[in-house]
Amino acid sequence: MKKWFADIKLRNKLNIIILISLISIIILGLLSHYFLNTSHVVSLMLNGERIHNVAYHTGAQQFYQYLQTKDQKMLDSAYSQLDKANSYSEIFSKMDENSARCSNKDFRVL
Repeated sequence: MKKWFADIKLRNKLNIIILISLISIIILGLLSHYFLNTSHVVSLMLNGERIHNVAYHTGAQQFYQYLQTKDQKMLDSAYSQLDKANSYSEIFSKMDENSARCSNKDFRVL
């Protein structure tokens, strides 16, 4: 393998090295684009999960406050927070359908 490369003129060696470098740069660009999109989807999922957890824990906390104070406002607020958390979990359960049906911008709005 070294023999044929050693027999080539310097100009052709440089052209081969440039070609290999360009192919490597293109492959690295494609891989970085793929991983950037993948990490974007993962960050959207993690952010949605965080919002769901906050809404759920807030609802649970307000429900326990209602049990201690018997304040109807706390119970109504707890129900609204838990309904919000349930709507987020419903969105996550239909994630495959939504991703196939929606464009990228519409998917972010969900």
